[in-house]
Amino acid sequence: MKRLFRANFVRLLGDKVFWISSGILLIYAIVYMLNACRQERSGLVGTHFLEDYYFQFAIFIGLFAAVFTTPYLSTEYSDGIMRNKIIGGHTRKNIYLSNLALSFLASLFMTFMGFLGGLVGIPTFGVWKISGFSVFCHILIIIMFLLTFCAVFTFISMILPNRSISAVITILTFFGLLLMASMMMNKLDQPEMISDTILTKDGIQFSDPVPNPKYVEGKIRDLLDFAVDFLPAGQGIRLSVNEVQHPVRMLLSSVFAAVFITVFGVFLFEKKDLK
Repeated sequence: MKRLFRANFVRLLGDKVFWISSGILLIYAIVYMLNACRQERSGLVGTHFLEDYYFQFAIFIGLFAAVFTTPYLSTEYSDGIMRNKIIGGHTRKNIYLSNLALSFLASLFMTFMGFLGGLVGIPTFGVWKISGFSVFCHILIIIMFLLTFCAVFTFISMILPNRSISAVITILTFFGLLLMASMMMNKLDQPEMISDTILTKDGIQFSDPVPNPKYVEGKIRDLLDFAVDFLPAGQGIRLSVNEVQHPVRMLLSSVFAAVFITVFGVFLFEKKDLK
């Protein structure tokens, strides 16, 4: 497996999509943070801290992982690399795991570019106001839900040999997870009480608060809250808005999802007819 990973790593260094994606994520983090700094200095927003903006790019990490993983791994089918690996005596399990490891390493480097770009906000906001342990937990959550994304995208790329189809499904999977998590977050963000605006001769006034029919409570609310923490896209959203309430649950969810998807993917790949 070491030889497989080493060969993949050498090929990675010459991959244009990898370097372009890393550069885009770095530039995005820098531009976003500089814009936040400009607003802070101009007084357009209230006082904020570095952590209010620093992890915002987490919501897009899965997209960059998807954009890189599918073209990179699908090439192994179209260029005959997969066949050569098997002829060379490598087991399918090792091939699958080495590809997952490479996908994760590449995505981790892109994430590091985001972390690096966000540091330009320190002169304006200072360092994080949350504890060092909390910063560590935030970073660890990002790393683990990134592993889940990579497990999902590697599964798709290894099971579907057609590059175009796997690329479309990979991107749609990311946006599907993001949309699902966003819809659940919107339900959870509904206020318990609402007031209507009334236009009177004295101007705009607010009616007495009444129960919001869209407010979710009880076991359904607990279930939605758990689902958002379970989905990697949900974790990304919560990190981007600095609302991490159950870090242990997020980490355990990522571990479970990544292990389950990988075990299932290895099982299917070993049964797959590669022709």
